[in-house]
Amino acid sequence: MVETRRRAAAAFLLAAVLASAAAWLFVQEVLRHQAEVGRELWVLVAARPIPAWRPIGPGDLASRPVAYRYVLPGLLTDPEAAVGKVPVAPLAEGEPVLAGLLRAPEDAPPDLRVITLAVGDRVVAEPGICLLYNSDPADEEKGLGSVGDPYL
Repeated sequence: MVETRRRAAAAFLLAAVLASAAAWLFVQEVLRHQAEVGRELWVLVAARPIPAWRPIGPGDLASRPVAYRYVLPGLLTDPEAAVGKVPVAPLAEGEPVLAGLLRAPEDAPPDLRVITLAVGDRVVAEPGICLLYNSDPADEEKGLGSVGDPYL
C-alpha cells in the first residue's frame, strides 16, 4: 500500500512537472508571437453588412484586435465616433471602419443611390448623373479616366 502511494505521488509529481513545462513553453510562444507582430489595438469593424448612406447603429459595430504594425491611419477604436454617422460606401461584414468613410447624416444627398458594379459591367447614365469609378491602370494609359473622375 505504501508502494502504491509512492507511485501515485511520483506520477502526480511527474504530471505536474510536465504541465508546468507545457505552460512555460506556451507562454514563451505567445511572447515570441507578440514580439514578432507587435502589440494589438482593438479597432471597430462592421458586425454585419452596412449599406451606404444608412446611419450606423451600435449593433452594426464589433471590435477586433489588430496588431499595431497593421493599423491603418483613420481606423476607429471608439464606437461613439461612428454611431449615428453614415458610410459613403457600403461596408462588408468584418471590414474595418475608417474615419474617412463616415459623414454626418445631413451630408447625405436625399436622392443618392449607390450601386456596386462588377468589372466589365456596362452603365448608361443620363446627363446630370455623376459616376465615380476606379479604373484599371491600363485604362488610364488609354485616357479612359482615373480613380474618382466624374464621368458625366
